[in-house]
Amino acid sequence: MISDIKAFIKKVELWEQNLIDGDTKHFSVLSEKISQSPSESYDSKYRVEIVSNLKDNFKNRFKGFNKIAIVAQFVRRHGWDRNGSDCVSK
Repeated sequence: MISDIKAFIKKVELWEQNLIDGDTKHFSVLSEKISQSPSESYDSKYRVEIVSNLKDNFKNRFKGFNKIAIVAQFVRRHGWDRNGSDCVSK
């Protein structure tokens, strides 16, 4: 689950950068709308703000998972079983 959270944050960061760069390949509806009305100006500021807020809110909601990730790495590295016993250093 921790890796899923990190992957989603990376994906949202990619979307944010894409919108900043004017790249809409991950936003098919927006891409279609822009291609239908090419004369209209494309203001990405509002869309970037939405994605940026999503990223910030998601990071804030799951900020405790960074601490859990460190503990999980330690547990995996030292081979503890599910009961917390039988610590065998790998």
